[in-house]
Amino acid sequence: MRAGLKAMREFAEPTEVLGGGRQDPLPAIAMKYLLTVLNTASEGDLSRRDKRELKTLATAIDFLARGKMAQLGDLLIQRFKSVETSSQTKSWRIAQNQELIGREGASTTSHKEREIAARVALREAQMQEVFRKQSGSG
Repeated sequence: MRAGLKAMREFAEPTEVLGGGRQDPLPAIAMKYLLTVLNTASEGDLSRRDKRELKTLATAIDFLARGKMAQLGDLLIQRFKSVETSSQTKSWRIAQNQELIGREGASTTSHKEREIAARVALREAQMQEVFRKQSGSG
C-alpha cells in the first residue's frame, strides 16, 4: 500500500515530492490522484461505471490511509448494497442512491438544491400547460 500511495503522490504532487520535507508514510492521496492524474490521462475514456468504481476505491484507500475504519466500513457496505440492489432490480437508478460517494460531476449545487429547482421547474411547466389549455378553450 505504501508503494502505491507513494507512486500516486509522485504524480499528483510532484512539487511536494521534489521539495523534500516531512512526508506522511501513508498519504491520503488516492482521490487527488484520481481527479488530477488519472481522469486527465484517460481523456474521458473511462466508462461511467469505472469512474464510480474508481471514486469508491479512491475514497476507501484514503479512509484506510487516515485510519478511518468506521467510514471505510460504511462506504464499502453501502457499495455492496448498491451492487446487490442493482443485480436484483436490473437497474442502477435506485441502487446508485444507496452509495455514499457523490454523484458524477463537480458541482457546488447540492442534490437537495437540484431537487428543489426541478420541482419548481415542473410546477412552472404544469402552470404553463394549464394557461395554454385555458387560453385555447376560451
